[in-house]
Amino acid sequence: MRVDSNTKGHTCWFFFKVTQFKYNQTVKFNIYNFSRQDLMYNSRYKITTFTSCRKEWTQEGKSIVFDRPERCCYFDENGGACCFNRNDAFCLSFDYKFNPHDEYVYFAYCIQYSYSYMLNYVEEIKTKHKDFMTVSTDNRSTGGLKIPVITIDNHKCEQLYLEQYKR
Repeated sequence: MRVDSNTKGHTCWFFFKVTQFKYNQTVKFNIYNFSRQDLMYNSRYKITTFTSCRKEWTQEGKSIVFDRPERCCYFDENGGACCFNRNDAFCLSFDYKFNPHDEYVYFAYCIQYSYSYMLNYVEEIKTKHKDFMTVSTDNRSTGGLKIPVITIDNHKCEQLYLEQYKR
């Protein structure tokens, strides 16, 4: 796994597509180089998948293990094996059985959406619920992107409810 863009060396997410697999075959995936040990997979979280037949994101995977291996091995572009000792990286390992009806399967750390999609959605709900919701963008990610913080004022909600109830 490569370093996340817009960060100072973090590696904690993945997203990839698999095609041309054997149907009903179970494959073991090993994803190396996670930089954080407190990922959700330690609390029974499953791998997020999207298939050509299902057309929706779901949680799947069996034999999910998230741990720090003694040795990391991977194959380079030429098919040669590279192994090295590594004490600071973690590995996610899981099994997945391919469905005979699928043409492709996406695997991801979480349900995928873009930064611009998130900003548009926040703007939409801010407009829709402006009476009791405020949005500030004072916070920034490690890469410098603005992170909207939504605040819902319960007092305003109660006032609106009471005004409608009195009518």
